[in-house]
Amino acid sequence: MPELSPRTRAIVTAVGFLSDAYDLFILNIAKELIIDEFPPVGSTAEEREAITSGREASLASAALLGAIAGQLVFGALADQLGRRFVFVAT
Repeated sequence: MPELSPRTRAIVTAVGFLSDAYDLFILNIAKELIIDEFPPVGSTAEEREAITSGREASLASAALLGAIAGQLVFGALADQLGRRFVFVAT
């Protein structure tokens, strides 16, 4: 592989950071939409708030665990099939 210029390296690094930040940004938007679509049920405001907090934590945890699992699975596939092929496939 040819040597990359410092500018190209910076651009590639910035794109990687942007894609990670985008995942977290979308997670917060999706979390609000899911809670609006499926409102918590409870008799008091405190119960509803507790349910909402728990659901938010569960959604965020599931998304981050999915990201970790995807990195492990697709990283292993990239080692076997080639990074370019897996990158294009995902």
